[in-house]
Amino acid sequence: MFDYRLLARKRRDTMAHQSLETWKSASKGSSMDPDGEKAARHEDLMAPQPASACLWIVGRTLAAYVPTLLLILLGVKLGTGLLMPAARPPSPRHVPPADDVVLDTLTLWDGQWYLEIAARGYSYHSQRQSAVAFFPAYPVLVRAVLKLTPLSLQWAGLIVSHTLLLAAYTLLLLYARQRFGQSPKVAPYALAALAVFPTGFFLRMAYSESLFLVLCLAAFLGMERRWPLAGLAAIVGAITATRSVGVAMLLPLAMHVCERSASWRQAAGRLLWVGPLAVWGLAAYMAYQGWAFGEPLAFVKTQQFWRMRPPLPAGEMLVTLASWEPIWSVYLPGAPGYWADIDPGIPLLLSYHSANCVAFVGAIALLGVGGIKGWLSRGELVLG
Repeated sequence: MFDYRLLARKRRDTMAHQSLETWKSASKGSSMDPDGEKAARHEDLMAPQPASACLWIVGRTLAAYVPTLLLILLGVKLGTGLLMPAARPPSPRHVPPADDVVLDTLTLWDGQWYLEIAARGYSYHSQRQSAVAFFPAYPVLVRAVLKLTPLSLQWAGLIVSHTLLLAAYTLLLLYARQRFGQSPKVAPYALAALAVFPTGFFLRMAYSESLFLVLCLAAFLGMERRWPLAGLAAIVGAITATRSVGVAMLLPLAMHVCERSASWRQAAGRLLWVGPLAVWGLAAYMAYQGWAFGEPLAFVKTQQFWRMRPPLPAGEMLVTLASWEPIWSVYLPGAPGYWADIDPGIPLLLSYHSANCVAFVGAIALLGVGGIKGWLSRGELVLG
């Protein structure tokens, strides 16, 4: 006959044993790491929850964008109207000036070339500076906005730049959270650093920098999330249609392909089709120049008219670069790149040519620190 009392006693013993083991595990975890649970709870509170992630990203993006935009507008207004109106450097004029001094200032220099391309298309002159030096991705977007909206040419350029800047802020937050998910503060700190960095001023002008930044961040985010290789190659191809230095993104992409491949043979096979796809933008631009001007490398040949010094032989160029002569000669009177000759009438502290050298050396130092500390990935170091 079945003994129900024995079965009940066994069930009570089993439940008591399970409760004892659970209590022991909890006690052991608390004794080994008394602060671990608190730290985990703190990180959970610091990290945005999935339901509010979009609001968190939008809030952080606007908090970085709006105050810095107001500072830049104030700086432009003061700089052009009060501090040094007479020392304002001349800018090439390819489109009629805007009525507003701030709007006009934010579309100077390279912006004039880009707006001309958006309005009239490309031109090439073999004996002087030509519009083909500026790659087509950004002016194509400006032209699209110009055709689809009643905005003026200057406003169309700035709308594109600032929209892309907001997208770049968003992608930076996503990428930093993907890379440093265990450290919730990294993403907002990285965004704040980008927002207040001095050269970030050009991200708000009618320049291609904001588009270039968006595409690079999208490529790195895609690599981190292991998007399909065809999609990554298409993004890198768009980068090569944005700026001449975009070809540098081919190296991080090639490294990523190798990391995702099981063998060198598989990596080589993938690179055979990923490589050509990743230069579609540059290839299309060269094909256009060959068709329109009979010179596929017109964008290379016109660069000589932007040089500040005559070209050097390869050996002498290597020695010059190794000695850092392009840096220290900026501060040497009589040198070809002396800052006062390039920015006449402007104080040293306000000279962009002088500040450019400081930013370059500082960027190299930061890359070195980031590499040594392990803060930067190999792909980021290679692109830097």
